[in-house]
Amino acid sequence: MVKICDAVKFNSVLVFPFKRPKPRQALTCNYAIAWVVDQLNLNLEVWEERKARAVELHDKVILWRKTQLEQIKRTLIHLHKVGLINDRNIGKEREIEIRDNPPKVANLLVEVDDEDFPDEFRTIKYQANNKAILEAYKSGNTNLI
Repeated sequence: MVKICDAVKFNSVLVFPFKRPKPRQALTCNYAIAWVVDQLNLNLEVWEERKARAVELHDKVILWRKTQLEQIKRTLIHLHKVGLINDRNIGKEREIEIRDNPPKVANLLVEVDDEDFPDEFRTIKYQANNKAILEAYKSGNTNLI
């Protein structure tokens, strides 16, 4: 046990004597406190480094697992295109169904206002201008209501 500034340990609390410590003792006390602070800062840096390494390791494992899943999906699609597996594969616990889903409309990047856009895929919506109706009502025009 380290004795700091002639302090007495009483119920886990440092109790200093009634008399004032000598200047040399106070200097030793300051060095001891600075040493404890330095050790705590060093310990904190070590734990932060360990945390960073753990996060990096977990990120690598997550990326590896995602890559494995993508490879399995690509392999199944390739085997289906070649004709080695059916559209529907029933196992003991799971079922794999391979479907040809159409592309999402958002990925087509087609402008609806474009003149080359076919009319059969265009929808016209009518919407009331609520602000204009409210302004007309407030001004006394009640023909719309």
